Amino acid sequence: MAESKENFVQVPHWLMDYLMTADLNMTQFRILHAVIRHTYGYRQRERWLSLDFLAELTQCDKRQVRRELNRMIDVGLISVRVEGKRRFLRVNRQITKKNEDSIDPYIEDSLDLQIEDSPVPHIKKEVNKEKKEKYNILLVKEEHIFIDIYLKYFKRYMKKNHMKISAEQHEWIITQIEHISSWGVDVEDWEEQVIDHFNHLSSKNDGNIIPFLYASHRRFDVGIHDQF
Repeated sequence: MAESKENFVQVPHWLMDYLMTADLNMTQFRILHAVIRHTYGYRQRERWLSLDFLAELTQCDKRQVRRELNRMIDVGLISVRVEGKRRFLRVNRQITKKNEDSIDPYIEDSLDLQIEDSPVPHIKKEVNKEKKEKYNILLVKEEHIFIDIYLKYFKRYMKKNHMKISAEQHEWIITQIEHISSWGVDVEDWEEQVIDHFNHLSSKNDGNIIPFLYASHRRFDVGIHDQF
């Protein structure tokens, strides 16, 4: 009797070589294999994978998956492409070729610091335009509990109050926070990500809440609601 045909995942040699020596914890290892299974397993380079789906695949807590996936994205092991409200993931060949396989939990929060990494193409123009804008509005903690939490940790880490912002930026900040909240992100989730953000903050980052909110696609699996 002939044996039944098995399905296989065709994994390239460079990725197999990387997996042999990858310095990953168990959650990261499971996430990486989930991405491999649902990209190369379907002969695709990238795949839309939500946090809920990854948590189900890996049998890990959703918050744990979010935290470890963020670290994998931070070091460049996993690449992200945002399309609307969907986040497409793929294994980044460049980092595996360089054998940069150690995922340091204290690595700088690069994705929401570098302009080139922003999922919103127009942000470079906005950054240049900021020099001409008048910054005369202060964020007020009473406006939203999320703002209260962010301002608290900003002052604790930066030893000063949050910088003033423009009216246009203020309106966008409130809109984006309400958008994040509407997706079911609770106070505990928000505070956890704010703490992680400031713990890993680069010396080049002034702590402004705007880049943090632009990273919503990876921190909370929530897209950018609108552009300011």
